[in-house]
Amino acid sequence: MAQGKHLQYVWDSYVFITHLQESHPAVQEHFFPWRFPRGLLRRLCHFIIRSRPITASHFPSLLAVMQRLWDMGIKPTRAQWNALIKFASQGHRNGEIRGFQRSVAIAKDFVHDIRPGSSLDEHKIDILTLLDPTLPNQPDIYTLTTLIHIASKSQDYSLLQEATLLFEKSGLAPTRITRLSILKFYAEKGRLSRVRAIIRKLHEDGMELGIDGVNTCIWAYARSEQYQMTLDIYRVLRDNIRQDPDRKAIAQLHRGLQEQEHIHISPGIKPDPVTYVTLIQAMTFQGKFTDAASIFADFLESTPRGRLDPSTLPAFRAMFLGFSRHAVSRLKLSIEPKHPNNKWNLANLQRFYRLFLKLPRSVVPSRTTVYDIMVAFDKASDHDIQLLRDVWMELQVRYTPLNASLFNQARLRRVKDILFPKEGGGDG
Repeated sequence: MAQGKHLQYVWDSYVFITHLQESHPAVQEHFFPWRFPRGLLRRLCHFIIRSRPITASHFPSLLAVMQRLWDMGIKPTRAQWNALIKFASQGHRNGEIRGFQRSVAIAKDFVHDIRPGSSLDEHKIDILTLLDPTLPNQPDIYTLTTLIHIASKSQDYSLLQEATLLFEKSGLAPTRITRLSILKFYAEKGRLSRVRAIIRKLHEDGMELGIDGVNTCIWAYARSEQYQMTLDIYRVLRDNIRQDPDRKAIAQLHRGLQEQEHIHISPGIKPDPVTYVTLIQAMTFQGKFTDAASIFADFLESTPRGRLDPSTLPAFRAMFLGFSRHAVSRLKLSIEPKHPNNKWNLANLQRFYRLFLKLPRSVVPSRTTVYDIMVAFDKASDHDIQLLRDVWMELQVRYTPLNASLFNQARLRRVKDILFPKEGGGDG
């Protein structure tokens, strides 16, 4: 526990020692169950808080350690409380609303200065009681912004109203992160009037939108099917890394974005992987192959030395989804060469697929991506069974050693049974 470099090893050591303390009399005699080196517990807290990605195990793990510290007479720090409030909502598949309620319960424990987890069984907590000035602790800007962020992710308007009202009554000034959390809520809803109002307020308060804010705007316009606006924003962003030869057009785009949408893109704001993936998703959803492929090429060019790296996997996923939705068969193209989706053809699919296979071997796609690849080839190839078998075997041979359960999904098993009805699945 004192020297471990990986959270799982440190946590396993903690669980093992705790088990020894609770179950072995010889250990109990010298190392009482209610005692534990404080420094090791603090180190474990730090490990859990810093570990990414956040999973469902973060909350119960951090809660258990903080409870143990509390039982030893050591009160958690504000940073530990705030992390626990954040983790309470994340990594769970049973709903963001319940996650928000868990976070509010932990926040109540904090302001009341009681043992972490004491309020988790309460059905409904009045969020405004967190601001009682007579309580031992008061939520800070991080606590309140965290609650707004959680409410925003829930996509539940009543929860966002509760969290926003709590923030307003605190008297604290909203930060850029606070406003961006609310911006994401309305972007997801496609409420452009609210999106514009928040962007305008950010600018009035002297806060830069930043690339994370610009990405949220791109998503908002995509959700509202204003695809040309997303491309206009992207063209301005791209000009910040590679100068557009049409300076007059860029100036006009800048002016239009500022005057009509309140979007100010400074020279220092450059596209990031989220920008590229969001745009590619928007273009493929709409069936705009040329735009999607062009942005995809820009993305590859932006990676170190133009290499394929793990950050490009979501872009490939979006492209394969596009092919699975819009692919046109060879037969149909021979009859109708000017079909609106003629770019979503087998030749282009094969090019992207071959490029996809050049990703580092350690990068493993999701089951959904594997399925989309198979559907795309099925549509584009006129159900060419031999080609489909070849693609399946290539994927299976490459990825099964890295993830044995990758192909163990009902719809993938059905694909397997169709392709290999006699052999039982192409395991040879």
